[in-house]
Amino acid sequence: MNKRKIITVAFCLTIVLISYCVWNLYSIQTPEKAKPLIQTFLDKNYNNRFQIVTIDKHYSQDLFKQPVGYKLTLRDTNKTEFGKVYIQFNKYQKGWITYNGTDIEKEYGKAKKLKTNESR
Repeated sequence: MNKRKIITVAFCLTIVLISYCVWNLYSIQTPEKAKPLIQTFLDKNYNNRFQIVTIDKHYSQDLFKQPVGYKLTLRDTNKTEFGKVYIQFNKYQKGWITYNGTDIEKEYGKAKKLKTNESR
């Protein structure tokens, strides 16, 4: 092969490799695939107290709007629903973590307190 073909092939392969890396960096699983994994995390860490009601992708607020995690609405065993729970898979710790200032116990406490105030 001549030099021009080698350079063209190398250039095309470089573009494909960069595209794959960017796609892999900014992609997350669909909510349908992530739901059983997140439910397993909740069952393990919160003793089967919470069930996922809704799950949506949560997008970054910056210019590129890449998906960063999931926004959950949870329900406990007493049918108390609460939302604004943000969770993502941490590739470095190889596990699920909450982010965006979310604490599941605090959100649950707020919802429980609100429910008791409404019942009065």
